[in-house]
Amino acid sequence: MSHDTIHGLDVTEPLGLPSPPAERVALVLESANERSLSYFGVDLGGMQLRATDADIRLGEGEPVELPVKDILLIVTGRRPLG
Repeated sequence: MSHDTIHGLDVTEPLGLPSPPAERVALVLESANERSLSYFGVDLGGMQLRATDADIRLGEGEPVELPVKDILLIVTGRRPLG
């Protein structure tokens, strides 16, 4: 399901199509572990990403609130961490 969700966002985001439900994206992040997230080389650098539409928090430090799909795009290297 993670590949389907991640690669689905690869298609829907540039086309401006609706995203999968936040609950589905949250399931992908809930099943991720430190090893799988480190694969993409994203360093949260003292930030905690908090979902505004799901119970997801990644990292430690200064809170940054975003929709869960944006968190998934960031941790998979598809969107830069601003």
